[in-house]
Amino acid sequence: MKTFEINIQRKSANHWPIVVEHSRPGELLSSRSEGILELTSADLEKLTSLLGQPKDYGTFLGKALFKEEIRDAFVSALRDSDTIVRVLLFIEAEDKEIRTLRWERLCANIDDGWHLLSLEQRTPYSLYIPAITDRRFPPIGRRDLRALILVASPQEIERYKLDSFDVEAAVSGVRQALGKIPCDVLATVEGAIGKPTIDELCKHLTDRTKQYTLLHFVSHSRVIQDSGETVLYWATSENKVDPVTGTRLIERLRSLSASKGLPHLTFLSTCESASPEAEAALGGLGQRLVRDLGMPAVIAMTEKVTVKTALALGAKFYEQLGKSGEVDLALQEAAASLAERQDITVPALFSRLGGRPLFSDQLDRELTNAEIQHGLEQFEKLLLERAPALRQRFSEQAQKLYTCLGTEITALSKQARYERELALAEINTLCEEIVDLSFNALALGQEPPAYDARCPFLGLYPFRESNREFFFGREKLIAQLQQKLREHNFLAVLGASGSGKSSVVLAGLIPALQEKEPNLVVSYMTPNNNPLAQLQATLAGVEKEIHSIVDSEWAPKPELVTNSAGSYLPLTREWNVAATINKTPILVIDQFEEVFTLCADENERLAFIEQVLNLTQQQKVVITMRADFWGECAPYRELKELMEARQKLIGPMDNAELRKAMEMQAAKVGLRFEAGLSNSILDEVKDEPGAMPLLQHALLELWKRRHGRWLQAKEYEAIGGVKMAIAQTADDVYNTLSPPEQEQVKNIFIRLTRLDDSALQGEKRRDTRRRVWLDELVPAGGTVALIKELVNRLAGEGARLVVTSVDGSTKREEVEVAHEALIRYWPRLLNWLDENRTNLQLRETIRQAALDWEKQEKDDNYLVHRGGRLDDAYALAKQAGFLNQLEANYITTCVELRLRQEQEKEAHRRREIRTAWGVAIGAVFAVIVSGTFGVVAWYQKQTAEAQKHEAETQKQRAEITKAEAISQSSLALFDSHQELDALREGIQAGKILKDLKIPQSLTHSLAIGALQKAVYGVNEQNNLEHEDLVNSVDYSPDGKTIATLSNDSTVKLWDSKGKLLQVFKHDHEVNSVAFSPDGKTIASASNDKTVKLWDFNGKLIQTYPHQQVVTSVAFRPCGKSIATANSDGTINLWNSKGKLIQTFKAHDKEVKSIVFSPTDDTIATASNEKTVKLWDLSGKLIQTFKHDDEVKSVAFSPDGQTIATASNDKTVKLWDLNGKLIQTFKHDDIVNSVVFSPDGQTIASGSSDSTVKLWDIKSKAPKPLQTFQGHQNLVTSVVFSPDGQTIASASWDKTVRLWHVKSPQPQTLKHQQNINSVVFSPNGKTIATASKDKTVKLWDLNGKPLKTFPDQDEVNSVVFSPDGQNIATVNNDYSIKVWNLSSSQELPIFKKQENLFDSMIFSPEGQTIATVSGNILKLWDLKGNQLPNFIEHENAIKSVVFSPDGQTIAFASQDKNVTLWDFKKNKQRTIKTDQQKVTIVVFSPDGKTIATASPESKGTVKLWDVISSKQVRKFQHQEGVKGVAFSPDGQTIATAGYGDIKSKHSSLKLWDLNGKLLQTWKYDAVINNVVFSPDGKTIAFASENTVILWDWNLDSLMVSACNWARDYLHNSAEVEESDRHICDDIGKN
Repeated sequence: MKTFEINIQRKSANHWPIVVEHSRPGELLSSRSEGILELTSADLEKLTSLLGQPKDYGTFLGKALFKEEIRDAFVSALRDSDTIVRVLLFIEAEDKEIRTLRWERLCANIDDGWHLLSLEQRTPYSLYIPAITDRRFPPIGRRDLRALILVASPQEIERYKLDSFDVEAAVSGVRQALGKIPCDVLATVEGAIGKPTIDELCKHLTDRTKQYTLLHFVSHSRVIQDSGETVLYWATSENKVDPVTGTRLIERLRSLSASKGLPHLTFLSTCESASPEAEAALGGLGQRLVRDLGMPAVIAMTEKVTVKTALALGAKFYEQLGKSGEVDLALQEAAASLAERQDITVPALFSRLGGRPLFSDQLDRELTNAEIQHGLEQFEKLLLERAPALRQRFSEQAQKLYTCLGTEITALSKQARYERELALAEINTLCEEIVDLSFNALALGQEPPAYDARCPFLGLYPFRESNREFFFGREKLIAQLQQKLREHNFLAVLGASGSGKSSVVLAGLIPALQEKEPNLVVSYMTPNNNPLAQLQATLAGVEKEIHSIVDSEWAPKPELVTNSAGSYLPLTREWNVAATINKTPILVIDQFEEVFTLCADENERLAFIEQVLNLTQQQKVVITMRADFWGECAPYRELKELMEARQKLIGPMDNAELRKAMEMQAAKVGLRFEAGLSNSILDEVKDEPGAMPLLQHALLELWKRRHGRWLQAKEYEAIGGVKMAIAQTADDVYNTLSPPEQEQVKNIFIRLTRLDDSALQGEKRRDTRRRVWLDELVPAGGTVALIKELVNRLAGEGARLVVTSVDGSTKREEVEVAHEALIRYWPRLLNWLDENRTNLQLRETIRQAALDWEKQEKDDNYLVHRGGRLDDAYALAKQAGFLNQLEANYITTCVELRLRQEQEKEAHRRREIRTAWGVAIGAVFAVIVSGTFGVVAWYQKQTAEAQKHEAETQKQRAEITKAEAISQSSLALFDSHQELDALREGIQAGKILKDLKIPQSLTHSLAIGALQKAVYGVNEQNNLEHEDLVNSVDYSPDGKTIATLSNDSTVKLWDSKGKLLQVFKHDHEVNSVAFSPDGKTIASASNDKTVKLWDFNGKLIQTYPHQQVVTSVAFRPCGKSIATANSDGTINLWNSKGKLIQTFKAHDKEVKSIVFSPTDDTIATASNEKTVKLWDLSGKLIQTFKHDDEVKSVAFSPDGQTIATASNDKTVKLWDLNGKLIQTFKHDDIVNSVVFSPDGQTIASGSSDSTVKLWDIKSKAPKPLQTFQGHQNLVTSVVFSPDGQTIASASWDKTVRLWHVKSPQPQTLKHQQNINSVVFSPNGKTIATASKDKTVKLWDLNGKPLKTFPDQDEVNSVVFSPDGQNIATVNNDYSIKVWNLSSSQELPIFKKQENLFDSMIFSPEGQTIATVSGNILKLWDLKGNQLPNFIEHENAIKSVVFSPDGQTIAFASQDKNVTLWDFKKNKQRTIKTDQQKVTIVVFSPDGKTIATASPESKGTVKLWDVISSKQVRKFQHQEGVKGVAFSPDGQTIATAGYGDIKSKHSSLKLWDLNGKLLQTWKYDAVINNVVFSPDGKTIAFASENTVILWDWNLDSLMVSACNWARDYLHNSAEVEESDRHICDDIGKN
């Protein structure tokens, strides 16, 4: 099949690029031609004038399209073909002037005459929408053809100014046209199966007993001019007119399903159903049926057509279709046979078939079981080569077939036959998609089309000479580089990281030179940290190559030697020897910046540069270098001068070059991009300086998920797009590793990154990659084999994250990051580099010193770490695995040297000192050795445990690990003030764990902690994006609309949920925006010297011209006028009709801000001249306020009595109207904007320190109430929503962020005074609280009070009975009261007791009560009778608890001990805690462990084994502990601590049983106690008069997180498509 595919791409400048792909049978690669389509406004007017002359119109259009290279390609296609050439036109351009042209009339010059392609038999023509076979349209055979005809001419059609027609005649005509194709009819005629209604149509299309593959509609239709919508005039069930819009029809059809899918061909015998003016142009309803529903082919009418012509066309069409199955050929032959009819040019074909037949005769024979088995075996082999990512999908269907292949089909049940049919249909779909061949054909032995399985995309690897066949897009640049080398021997190629310097030289320039100079000898090197040795090895290698082809008498000499003093000598060989043997040498020095970043020896650097300069006198030398290192060359005069004269600065590839590169790469192996995918990819890398490596990596990942010859949009979304592909690949590799391996990989990547330590605070750092020897990556005590295995995995096919090579001079194996894009775009690595940067920089000094020390044969003079610097280094050395063996040895030797020096200084005490230091030295070695062995032992243990666990639950473990990694990332993101990203990743982690469907346990803790931290700490609600710096933001008066404006020359309107509503365009940057008081109008001020007035629909109402740039605009509160401020210091007042009513000179310099007072009679202006001024409306000056620097913003309070000003002097100042300064608030940088809250109680300010701060205007201590962090650049504008609940901030980071003034808060329970105790009921549904306010209250979990029990005194504690029927309280008067919850009556258990009680508890079975009175512990039954056994201790008892089995009581006392009392046997034993004072003792739920806690300042919590009484764990809360609780599953411990009583600072911490801290909450009040709910999903703690209920429930936290983030997920442009729906099934919609 020969095709000539024409693709008109998106507009570039004043033309549309054209790409033509000409494919021939038997050839894998198509030939490609490029051209441009230029249509001026005059051309478009000419085409409009020719609308009535189809052939003249098409000829004019054809002459514009078929010219130069496109014309030659078309002529060549026809000349080379003795059969038909299918012409497929795809219009990718979105411009209406192109899409609305009458492309169905396109003519081409064939046999020296211009002919309509649609009537020319040699060129079947269709408007093509390229796509792979859709799964809803599996291949069909001839016997699958079955038509459903709908003919509608309902009653009262004349009301729509349409004529009725003969329905019976139309039905008869279509039936006759279909011939032998079986059909059913929907019409008001005898024998019809239903009425011509949309409901009947949908009903019968889903009838599985009649699978319709053809649809034929005959009815009136037209395009509604106002909406551009196509309307079909069908019938209701009463045969009245039902206007069915195209949108309605498509939405109804979209939801249908059937085993054969929707019909494969639709014939619309309806007027204007392919109108170019309809449905956003290019074909109206016909096009939409193909594009929106994926229908393989649709024939529709571009204009009005007579019923007679439509029926005649249908008759001829179906006759031809039955012969070949080829839709385009059948339509062309049918149209040609009726060419004399005036309206025969009306039909148009929209197709996804690409010339393939609609049906295949091969599918008409049932395959035998043996043929199916053979087909499956063949397909599986092809699948591994052509679409390995689809193997699972294939296997699922293949397995269904294999299970029934042993049984004849006639013996299968009806259900089994049905499932077999469905599986075969799915396999057929896959086979068509992947192999370009039906499964029947494959099973019957037909050879599939040839396929090139090579990957043309290099990922992060640079292009080299060996990849030259896949290098495209830089042809012009290569020609320029060749010209420069012809002019001089030296060439420096400079560019930004990722601009493709290395690739263009090695895969472009060098091959181009070799084509013209076959004898070219290329040598390649990178400087590394020893550039002279690298140069010597490189040139020696070239000498060896040249030497192999000359006489043996030519013996190479060393190029570089040193004299006895160690100085470098120049080259001694005459390098022009090569010329004598007809060889032309060229040296390429790649990554020349390494001379400055990796070479620390200045003498070697100078010598290397001198040698390179000498070489340029004898041969060609090309260097590549990052442009941002150009300044490093300045000190080397000769080099600088040469580079200034002989350099080429290359920029990033533009979109046209990138498109050509990726499409030509794909075409080289026969791959194609799905429609629109190229645009999506290019849109994502637009203006990205390092676009090419990002693009190549994304394409590599996309290739791994190829579908045969197709690269699909859904797979592109699955890899996360261009920028996420790198991070996703790296994270995928990282997440497959065990925890010890992850630590090693973290160390590897950090060591492969050179930290930029020269950047100042706030400057962008230039962290770069570096090449290191493999053994440098091995931590002290580690093994090279393990690290090498990890490096090989990182460099392997599934990763390609690092590159390995062999150092040419040392022959040692070396490793480097594949591309610096990984350093820039992998968040995990960025976090690693930032989290411990100081230690990493210290380690780098150790590394350099250790390398120098080793290079100098371990001379003590090179042990440069001394004094405090050595102390820091030694502390670092004690961190397991942080240093490699060389570094550890270096530090050890430094310590030894210090010891020796100390011994020499104190010679008079040599013996004593020698002994002491000998011990110290031994300790040093012991620490290092033991640390090393400890790491190895720990690693071996971890590996063994991991292997055992993976063998049992590998998939679950991987998912949990993934969730934990995402949770860690979420925590890091939140700490980096990326709140919404943190929330989104928290939701992702939670969703992974929910999908595992395992009970909430310790594995959930990290995800819950991350979610909780985000949920209860988030303020950011959404962000809105522009293409450039955002200058201002404003809310509409009703708060429903947000206006943002930017340097991208746009004003954008958004609804409050962040959905983009409208875009207004200026000619230059927009500086200010304001809503009118009635909210119906928007004013925008711009650098284009205008203020424009718009309505909400984007209609321009009025333009106010100015002589200068307009910096600010404001509406008068009454709405009658507008004030504008200019860059020359003048103020203009205008009426609403655009008339200038007042002008006055307000300042001598630029006015930055203008605002009306709420009283409507005053204007305030802020200026660069350091002042704010008040004016009346006549321009009379009222008052002046002064700052110490330029003033950026001014705002009135809502009552008009106070003014706030923001300035470059880093302050916000409040003034009264008389100029008196009221208050000053300070930022860390320039303050750009200030605004009052609607209630006038607070102000918000935005600063160049990238923060937004909220201030209480009445506060005497000017500290911010809240600081909102998250912007990545200075904040330019802040505004409150009208309800005061939200702040919007605009920034130069190209975003507007929406912040909720108050972050979500946990549920609280309140008393009038301090709460002393809180406890959950046994069923977890009720909470009891005891308070100093003399009450006990019961609450439900939503905070609703259920009951109150009053008392005569302060209530110290409360407990539930185990059955939940009663509560007991201990009061401040030392009495115990027991209350029945049902009757609310006090029970008489302790009413008659005269004992003074400190505390009491129920036994687990509820039959016994234990009480404490000072140092006495007594037991009671439920009637108040004291039991025989009791304890009288030596010291006061502070805490008492029953064991879970009820057999033992543990109590703590002031004697630092815990006593375990078997009260039934009356036996005691003691645990000596060595804590200062034990005030808390708690049993674990299984009764095997006891936790004890002390109120000492460090807050020690210890865990004890109950049986052995031995300590098993200890943690330091770092504050006095007032509460300890085990979670119900016993896996988590909560501790509540308090710090300084005066500051009332306290914290709540969660730990696992190994003492690992899981979560910390800090609180500004003393916490009294803490308790878990029985299900472990809520943590309650009491503080002052409040109980806080922390949600520890994954499900409810997910709901809270989703409800907060929903608008952001649905609407924010920064959210990946794959994340938009992660909350769809969580929480409320």
